Amino acid sequence: MSKSFFRAVLAAATMVFGGTAGLALAADGGGRTVSAAAAKTLAASKNAADAKNFGEAIAKANETLANGKKTPYDTLVAYQLLTYSYAQQNNGPETIKALEGQINTGQLGPSEQSKVISTMAGLAFQQRNYPQAVEFGNRLIRSGAAGADTYTLVAQSYYQQNKFGDASKFLREFVNDQERRGQAPKENTLVLLRAASEKAGDKGTATDALEKLVIHYPKADYWDNLLYTLRRDPQLNERQKLHVYRLMQATQTLKQGGDYIEMADISVNAGMPGEAQRVLEQGLAANAFPQETDKARAQRALNSSKNRAAADRAGLPKVEAEAKALKTGELDYALGVSLFGYGEYARSAEALTRGIGKGGIKNASEAQMILGIAQLRAGSKADSVRTFRGIKTEDAITQRISKLWALYAQ
Repeated sequence: MSKSFFRAVLAAATMVFGGTAGLALAADGGGRTVSAAAAKTLAASKNAADAKNFGEAIAKANETLANGKKTPYDTLVAYQLLTYSYAQQNNGPETIKALEGQINTGQLGPSEQSKVISTMAGLAFQQRNYPQAVEFGNRLIRSGAAGADTYTLVAQSYYQQNKFGDASKFLREFVNDQERRGQAPKENTLVLLRAASEKAGDKGTATDALEKLVIHYPKADYWDNLLYTLRRDPQLNERQKLHVYRLMQATQTLKQGGDYIEMADISVNAGMPGEAQRVLEQGLAANAFPQETDKARAQRALNSSKNRAAADRAGLPKVEAEAKALKTGELDYALGVSLFGYGEYARSAEALTRGIGKGGIKNASEAQMILGIAQLRAGSKADSVRTFRGIKTEDAITQRISKLWALYAQ
């Protein structure tokens, strides 16, 4: 038990500031005073504590408690002296008992009680008495005086007992309540929620916690973990995986050679050899292929993408003319996809917007996803956020991906 922590106990709960000077043996701010029956033993306890004779201070305080003529205020002062003395001896269990004694006197106001209970919870946690820390923490929560740190302490106490499901449920409800009230959860709260949920086997809550970390604390590591988890989801189709890879590019979390290769392959299959070319060039420039065999494979894929891109690009003027003449938007969509692959994002957004407006596109949500990314890359951030948020789909994965893109665009 650290001495600094016990000094915090003294400041928070015993009302002793600079020795025992804060103990009112004569009269406190409310006019309370110790009785004549207990004055002698309490004064002796205080003097012993000031002299650092804590054993004697404890004995005299206990003598006061045994006095049948003591008043409730005498009892409070005796327990304050016990709290101070036991804390100075680094005796955690007895300090907690003395703090509990202070509360039981009925002499503390609501705010003083809250401070004492909070201190008891912290002491119990420091002593690794986690069931007791949960008890005191929940007691403070029920009083309505708990802050975020108390909730974290209770959850950590569950976690330390390997009660991961209890910790996850407890924090999930707390975080949901915070968000309903428009408050941002603390970073350490969300980190603990994610860890407890993973240990409990609740992948959904763990992923949700990771998404909240990205929302409130968009660090590269959180993006990396979230997108890596999402990319490995077996329910992703190729188009969805490609959008995740694009978001990895945007958040600078696309690093592995195998990911560059797979992204390029999917881009080619989606009719965007230009994007495949740029992805592979980026991977080679970033030295993402440390093995010569992998580098050679990437170079072969790059050469193939270049050839396909050259052939595809030569036909774009004809496709554009035909697309503009049609009353349905499917060819505009195909044109927008191709232009996107070549990095012509403003023209891509124009073609996709025209096609979506005409209607007739088989996969409207996919067209909107590409449009949103094109708008963002073209510098139209506000338009891209509106596009991502306007995507209507029953597909839960597409909803998640569009939500993440909207978050990134913001």
